[in-house]
Amino acid sequence: MIKAPAFSDPLPETLSRRKLLILLGGVAAAALLLPREGRAATPKASGALRLIMVEQKGCPGCAAFLREIASDYAETAPNIPLTRVDIHTGNWPEGIVIGARPNATPTFLVLRDGIEIDRIFGYAGKTRFWQALRAATA
Repeated sequence: MIKAPAFSDPLPETLSRRKLLILLGGVAAAALLLPREGRAATPKASGALRLIMVEQKGCPGCAAFLREIASDYAETAPNIPLTRVDIHTGNWPEGIVIGARPNATPTFLVLRDGIEIDRIFGYAGKTRFWQALRAATA
């Protein structure tokens, strides 16, 4: 297991070190090693949220999500549009930035302004899904 180095100064906005390292890997680690005055200014995010569900045929968790949540998702979370992507065809939306491509389904990618900020792995029922989504978008 690789352990991420500890850093002493906080990151701007709500982007955690863990999430930044997931998004940018080694490049982020190198950038964080720079003194704060050497870093580029962080543009203010508009906050547009998006949820991408990575799925595949025959996935029981995917089927349960579609049966229990998808039918009324748009009314329950109108400010977080849902896009479905097949893990095998990879019909990814244009202009998004994610960490490593998911290799298990269902995986839910939470994006803010087109950049992945968190992931929800698997589907463990309505209550846990909504709790995880609330925590990821807080």
